[in-house]
Amino acid sequence: MNLATIIVLPKTLQEKLGEDGSNDLVSLLNKITESSRLEQKVLADIDRLDKKITEEAANLKIEIGNLRADLIRWMFVFWATQFAAIVSIIVMLLKR
Repeated sequence: MNLATIIVLPKTLQEKLGEDGSNDLVSLLNKITESSRLEQKVLADIDRLDKKITEEAANLKIEIGNLRADLIRWMFVFWATQFAAIVSIIVMLLKR
């Protein structure tokens, strides 16, 4: 993003600084302006990335919660079938 910045120094300041000093001052002010624009762009990028990371972390928490619920459901099915198998074995042994 290369936007031209027009800076006009007052005549009295130009006379005091001279041509080289005036040009150097204008150049310095242009560099500061460009640096400020770059800093604003970087801050906007950081803000955008921060929002994206926050969104992804929230999605990850939801996914982990869903996986935990599935795991608990399958654990219940496993233990219920194990319990049924043990009870049926005990019943068969007691009938003998």
